[in-house]
Amino acid sequence: MFFQIKTSDRDKYLSLLNESGFPINGSGWWVKYPKRAVEELYRMLSSTNARITHKQNKMIFKEEISNNFGTRFSISIEAQDFPFKMPKVFLEKPNVKSIGAKHVWKDGSLCLMDPVYYHSSMSILEIRNLSAAWCFCIESFAYTGKWPAAEH
Repeated sequence: MFFQIKTSDRDKYLSLLNESGFPINGSGWWVKYPKRAVEELYRMLSSTNARITHKQNKMIFKEEISNNFGTRFSISIEAQDFPFKMPKVFLEKPNVKSIGAKHVWKDGSLCLMDPVYYHSSMSILEIRNLSAAWCFCIESFAYTGKWPAAEH
């Protein structure tokens, strides 16, 4: 197959994932796409302070970020069936309901964009950066009553 990586390379990526604590005999998306998973881990580890774990077949990135107002937000990015399904981002602190539920899906995840604009080439780091922008927007909205970004 055209997009298939060589077995030896695949084994190297799986070994790196295994050394990082990810099960390589399960159904996690990182088993199917180990090169992409290693690239995503590298991006997040080199550019953020995220703590990375897994639960079942989800790769989970937890991070505390601050916006321009100095407010701290704890976010959790859950990548399941990535890259073909957009990761879900949840605000752990402060509680979404306490700051206003603008641009939040019914399951409590943040609405970062219209799902039709998500593409499998987007990185988890890009999703994280959209989350940081959301944190700025929600606080700006709390002060002004206006959402300072595009809406659909």
